[in-house]
Order: sequence, then C-alpha cells, then structure tokens
Amino acid sequence: MMSAILHIINQSPFASKAIEQCFERLHQDDGIILLEDGIYCAMQHQPFAAQIQSLSQCYAIENDSKARGINTDQLLSNVNLIGYDEFVALVIEFPLNQSWY
Repeated sequence: MMSAILHIINQSPFASKAIEQCFERLHQDDGIILLEDGIYCAMQHQPFAAQIQSLSQCYAIENDSKARGINTDQLLSNVNLIGYDEFVALVIEFPLNQSWY
C-alpha cells in the first residue's frame, strides 16, 4: 500500500508547471500545501481551480495569502488557511513529503 504524500507547492500556476506536474502524481489520500507564490493556485480564477476544488486536503499559508493581497473571498472554498505551526504539524503527520519548486 502506498503512503500518503504531502505535496508542497511554492510556484504560481501562471509561471510554472509545478501544480500540473503535481496533479499527474497526486493520489486520493495525498494533501497539498500552497505557500509563497503557490498561493495563487488557491484562487478561484486560475487554470487548475476545478482540480484544486476537488481535493479533500488542501492547505494554504495564511501569511502568504495576506502578503499577496489575496482576500479569503477570492480563495476556493475547500482551501484551509493555516499558519506555520499547522504547516509543521502536517509535515510531521504525512509519512512522505514532496516539494515542487
């Protein structure tokens, strides 16, 4: 049985293929954390919005969202805003981590 992976994405869907490559390898039990410019993947009007919306475990760093002037009403409804403490807890919780840089 395959272990769940926490995918960590810090690249914008407008400037990188990181999110696209991640979705090619994503499994049902996997989770995604969006940070830095990866926060743009959490927005409603971006190329992968439907795929992000279908995820059960999608997280975004709240400070990165605020730093980019993104309001919560611009984010997809299933994206859970978290702080760095929760980020660390998720990295520990998932048996495997994959960074997409």
